[in-house]
Amino acid sequence: MRSLFGSFGALVLGACATAPVTNDAETRERCLPASEVELVRRVDVGRVLVEAVVTQRVCQQDAPLPPPVRLAEIRLRPELPSCPIGELGARRWPGGLSLEPALSAARPSPERAHLELAFTSFSSDARAFVIGCPDGRAFEWLFVETPRPGLSPRVAFYDGEAVRFSPGHQNVLFPTPPPPPVTEPEPPLPQLEDEPEGPEAPEPVAPRVTAKGCPAERLDAQWAVRRFVSSARPPGERSMPGPEMLERWLLHLAGGTATLVAEEQKRPKSGPGAAEWTCSDATTVQGTIERRGAALTLRFGSLVATCRETTTLVQPAQARRKPKRLPQRPDEEGCDRYPWATSSPVKTRALTCTGELPLNALPVFAPSPGVERLVLENDCQEPSQRDALRLVPADGSVTPAL
Repeated sequence: MRSLFGSFGALVLGACATAPVTNDAETRERCLPASEVELVRRVDVGRVLVEAVVTQRVCQQDAPLPPPVRLAEIRLRPELPSCPIGELGARRWPGGLSLEPALSAARPSPERAHLELAFTSFSSDARAFVIGCPDGRAFEWLFVETPRPGLSPRVAFYDGEAVRFSPGHQNVLFPTPPPPPVTEPEPPLPQLEDEPEGPEAPEPVAPRVTAKGCPAERLDAQWAVRRFVSSARPPGERSMPGPEMLERWLLHLAGGTATLVAEEQKRPKSGPGAAEWTCSDATTVQGTIERRGAALTLRFGSLVATCRETTTLVQPAQARRKPKRLPQRPDEEGCDRYPWATSSPVKTRALTCTGELPLNALPVFAPSPGVERLVLENDCQEPSQRDALRLVPADGSVTPAL
């Protein structure tokens, strides 16, 4: 039915505009053609044809009228003389709705009320035609909406209970199949045969927590790493108001047990406790160790990490960042890189892990007091990058960032 009305929209122009004509008759105005569309019902050899007829107006010259577009055919039933099949029963206007007096008087009030309510689902320019009279039930109707430019015409069926767009009706024919429903049908519920085969994925298991809260558990750890979030700014830039932060992870490996302690400390810049580090949160978890040659598999609940001992180069404990930023790369929009002020890294043993560690631990450890990931405001270097690490001073103190 869409193909039938593809050419119909092109015939319907929506407005009339005026523009001055620059010729000898300066007062003349040229008016673009405008169209009006009407629904027309006519009887033709045992059937009622519902057609859209265009009445075209032009200002300066006549133009041929386009042929009517057939929207539906209602088959008359001479063997049912008491059923007014094909008769117009209701109209929707811009000002409201009206029922044809003859049909309105012949139907019960509840049926008329239901028809009016169902008809409100159509636009303000539509017609309702009788298409069936089931015994002991309400009339059946065909709703037809006046076509609008750029839109496919809408037709629907009403049986006294619900408006539907398909299936059709034995007394109604279309030049082509009716348009699909306006609303999409709900997807069918999955059937048993549609369920994926195989066992369900196991529920994740949280790491076993053995201690919680400050102060952090004291642990004779072989490996340590921390993150120092500094609020230092280059000269001439406004200092950040928030406190600085230290996050520290201690890893103890003994026999088949792995113990990880995470501690968070903060240092206010002003006010009570300024320049003093204070514990704000701490957690201890335990897991298992599986040794395969030089590789250690650490399991904390469902989290699994494989760690290996290596030798790596990191910045010395007193290293600082230069206050001059490096040029941004195309993949670093919105972040800054500060080069180290020293170019003399030192060797250290490291335990490098891949996989998932609990408590958001960094993946590179060093023998206690460990290594440190120095973070400046808007820093864009990844935690796993070795060139972002420096050694922690032997006494565990904090070295300035810049």
